[in-house]
Amino acid sequence: MAHLDNFVDRQHQLFGVISRAVENLKKLGASKTNRDNVQSRIEALKANWEKFQSNHESTFRSSTSEDRKLPYFRDDIYAQCEEEFMSAYGSMLNTLENFDPTATHNTSSADASLNAATVSRSRRLPRIDVPKFYGEYSQWPHFRDLFVSIIIENSDVSAVKKLHYLKMSLSGDPAQHLKNIAISGDNFTRAWTSLVERYNNKRILINAQLSSLFTIRKVKTENPADLKRLIGDLKESLGALKTLGCPVRQWDLIIIFMMVRKLDSESLKEWEKNLGAQPTPPSFAEFETFLVNRLCTLEALENSLPRKQPNSSNPSRTSLSARAHTAAAREQKCALCSAEHYISSCPNYPEKTTDQRREVVTSKGLCFNCLGPHPIKTCRNSKRCRTCRNHHHTTLHPQTSDLHSAATPSTSPPANFASVSSAHARVLPESHGAPLRETEQGSPVRSHLASRAPTLLAIALVNVLSRRTEPVLLRALLDQGSEVSFISESAVQLLKLPRRCVSTPIIGIRARRNSVSNGSVSLTLRSRINPTISLDLEVLVLPQLTALLPTAQLEHRQWSHLQDLSLADPNFTSPGKIDLLLGADIYAQILEKGLRRGEVGTPIAQKTSLG
Repeated sequence: MAHLDNFVDRQHQLFGVISRAVENLKKLGASKTNRDNVQSRIEALKANWEKFQSNHESTFRSSTSEDRKLPYFRDDIYAQCEEEFMSAYGSMLNTLENFDPTATHNTSSADASLNAATVSRSRRLPRIDVPKFYGEYSQWPHFRDLFVSIIIENSDVSAVKKLHYLKMSLSGDPAQHLKNIAISGDNFTRAWTSLVERYNNKRILINAQLSSLFTIRKVKTENPADLKRLIGDLKESLGALKTLGCPVRQWDLIIIFMMVRKLDSESLKEWEKNLGAQPTPPSFAEFETFLVNRLCTLEALENSLPRKQPNSSNPSRTSLSARAHTAAAREQKCALCSAEHYISSCPNYPEKTTDQRREVVTSKGLCFNCLGPHPIKTCRNSKRCRTCRNHHHTTLHPQTSDLHSAATPSTSPPANFASVSSAHARVLPESHGAPLRETEQGSPVRSHLASRAPTLLAIALVNVLSRRTEPVLLRALLDQGSEVSFISESAVQLLKLPRRCVSTPIIGIRARRNSVSNGSVSLTLRSRINPTISLDLEVLVLPQLTALLPTAQLEHRQWSHLQDLSLADPNFTSPGKIDLLLGADIYAQILEKGLRRGEVGTPIAQKTSLG
């Protein structure tokens, strides 16, 4: 436990530093607050957040179910710190933008204007921002050319600043590629050369541009904006391919064949009318001329037709937009202590029970979804509860003790291999736990199913292997009524599994489609009881499989007929997250001979290769 105590202390220290970042910046005062100070504090803020993430990920991977009962995991300090970081980062960026870009040479915008000043000191040109590169090959030529023009060819910028700007302009995989290169003047050439060698791959660049060309979206209606988008995407892809040395002038027939099938029906008719009885195939120049003329026609028709006037009897949309803008511009104050921080970061907020938090949200008129100062009906935040994915904040999710305070813990089979009803088999998130619904005031309430006593299902702890990480212990639900197996999105991220694009509808109770898979992954499952037994699986990915199972903490009794057994899940009476669902095909492979029954109302133990 000592290492966990040290981990929690470090995380709380980093949380405090991140939370106080904006406040410490304000303490400098207006006279000492300049672009250099703000920029350095942004870099320090990002470094502290990366440390917090790294510590959390490494400890979470090795933590047990007992460890995750600590207040750090129970109160979701990670989510609170993430909110603080995003708030502080946005505030600092806003402060940075308030400075005159020509007042200092420490930003890309200022350096961009130096080239213009060298040509003509008397004429001030608009500022040019250094583009951001996220690792997409199709965007590499654009980023490379602009960065060379703005930064590298600017003789007034030192090598160390060039490397600083380069690292600031990278995100994702490119940033990781240069992560271990220290910022110094001697390292810029090495860093830039390394990046060019990594992304200046002509074959991959051509493949990326061809992929963009073949995936241009179809124009579905006579909309000038959609047609303009098609023309722009087409010319951009062809221009990039031509720059890469591809013989695009010889592709006229192929390009026209593809693009004609992406036109709306009316435009297609006009194209055929334009060709008439022409016996020879048209050239791309003719097709491009037709597209431009068609666009001009649609734009002229759009401007000449009377526009629909907004409904004067219902001006709420305009007023809502104005209120949303005003709320975003105003500083966020805590509804509990009136300090300038988010309410979920308030030290008094986590100490309250779920019911007390709901009372605070109701009495203060806060949003149940994001805890902002507005009704839930006008909330534009797309985030949902991390536990049940419903329309309320995670801190307002009813705890298991709240859900079952009036219910007596079930004495029905609490063994890992109790029989599994096929009723829940293919209904993934909805079938476990009671569904949420909303009242007219927007307050989520629990349906009457919450009063049902919890029932244990067949759950096993299994080791899951991937090529990129060490084996990870996951809780798996055995479901004889499911035709396929599933894995949660969080487990895929933890295991760093490569994904294939598969969109499979998931059908549940009453033959309704509940969700669509987020792809599929391959993994190897190894028995915790007998490591020589392993299974290769192909599973579908879903954002979340179930709620916590069992849905409430149950009494752990000592049943005589289970005393000498190696259970698949020793902590079967404690609620825990389900990251893997094994379907009927896997259940048949792990089933072995051996069944133990006790008295009526006690667990039935089925022997399997997992325990």
